[in-house]
Amino acid sequence: CRALADAKTLMDQNSLRPRKVLGGVLFSYFGSDASSVYIAGDFNHWVAEILLPTVQVRGLWQKIVPVEVGTHHYKFLVNEEWKTDPFNDAVAPNSHGGFDSIIMVDKLPPVYENGEKAKTGTS
Repeated sequence: CRALADAKTLMDQNSLRPRKVLGGVLFSYFGSDASSVYIAGDFNHWVAEILLPTVQVRGLWQKIVPVEVGTHHYKFLVNEEWKTDPFNDAVAPNSHGGFDSIIMVDKLPPVYENGEKAKTGTS
């Protein structure tokens, strides 16, 4: 796919994989022909949430989604068509006869307030 090849040359493929960031997990989708991109998964009860196009790279859509520790299934809804994450090789069969992308979150980054680690009441 040409759009996928363009994205790989523009940026490191690892930067397009889901990754833990402050506030949750950063999900990215690259598609030069995409006019709308949403993400849905068990982490948001399969309610599609819109990804926003970036200004820096045309065709790159991103969103930070709060995700709890655990293994989660998700998919992108691109131009009203469900798609697995092209930058995440981890997939599993779903109950509809297709496949979902999988993300495993083992630890979340610490939460900081004003440059200091927030006090959560746990040690």
